[in-house]
Amino acid sequence: MLNKPIKIRKFAMLSMALIFWLSGMSVFAQNKQVNSTESGKKTVPSAQVKVSLSNQEPKVKKQDDAVVERAANEQKRRDEQAVEAKKQSLAKENAKDKKTSNQMQSTSAKAPVNAVPSASSKTEVKANGVQKDWEIKKAKITADLKAKGASQYDIDKQIAAMEKQMNINNNSNK
Repeated sequence: MLNKPIKIRKFAMLSMALIFWLSGMSVFAQNKQVNSTESGKKTVPSAQVKVSLSNQEPKVKKQDDAVVERAANEQKRRDEQAVEAKKQSLAKENAKDKKTSNQMQSTSAKAPVNAVPSASSKTEVKANGVQKDWEIKKAKITADLKAKGASQYDIDKQIAAMEKQMNINNNSNK
């Protein structure tokens, strides 16, 4: 007699499992029929084709080569501009020196030409030289930072800090 309740429990559990399994199969069959007859349902496009790293490398190398070439051309152009600016500033300086030497000449025909510039003209020439050098240095720093990928804001910030430091140094030298 003790054995009968266990058999009843087993029978009840198996019958419940069979009922759930049959109901699940009928729901699955109904769902499959509805999906095959529904034509208005949109299909989800498959994900993009996955590209392996071996497929991407040539594109990346081409882009890197293009970036390097563009940066080299830009650096070359800036160097040429810096050289041109230096030539122009030297030409202006030479013109100023000629004007200064003409103004310093004595009125007497026998007196030698005074070629000794005054202290203020020495500081002006020194300041002009520093300014010319700074323009060249600034162009090189800008090119280097752009080649490294720094933003324009960061470049301007760093150059402003350097200019501020130079002004402090120039004021202390006077």
